[in-house]
Amino acid sequence: MKHYRDYLYITITLNLIRKYTIMKNIIEGSDLMIFAEIGTGSTPVSLAFATNCTLSISTETTSVTSKDHGTALWNTSTIKSLSWEATSENLYSDEVNNGYDALFEKMTNRQEVTLYFVVKSDTAFSDTTDSWAKGTGGYTGKAFVTSLSATATNGETATFSCTFTGNGELSKVS
Repeated sequence: MKHYRDYLYITITLNLIRKYTIMKNIIEGSDLMIFAEIGTGSTPVSLAFATNCTLSISTETTSVTSKDHGTALWNTSTIKSLSWEATSENLYSDEVNNGYDALFEKMTNRQEVTLYFVVKSDTAFSDTTDSWAKGTGGYTGKAFVTSLSATATNGETATFSCTFTGNGELSKVS
């Protein structure tokens, strides 16, 4: 009986170690953020009060199917181009430098924005910049603000959503 208990203890311990090893590599959604160079200076700041963000990468293909491919049933394609976009949903505040007003200025002035889709650093939130500090790694590229909408439902917190359409390459930051 003692050997069985020892075996059980070792098995449970090993399973917990495996689970911890797997879990430590999973990124918490609240830590992955969009940072943008939108304020004064070129320091990337997190978009104010974000509740959700998305990075999407797409390919456009073109058909290269010919009589030489054997059958007309299956299409043969090649990649024609790559594109990307980022979206963010945020709580609305008019007292921050990295929210709706800053994005409105970039959009209406048709100015490009450098974006980073990255895990925030362990540094605490800064009241000076109203932002978290950008971590290392992630993805970066230049984009235009192509959609900006504010929502103010009676009795609820005001929100805004924005879409950034990539202007050129999205690259992985080492």
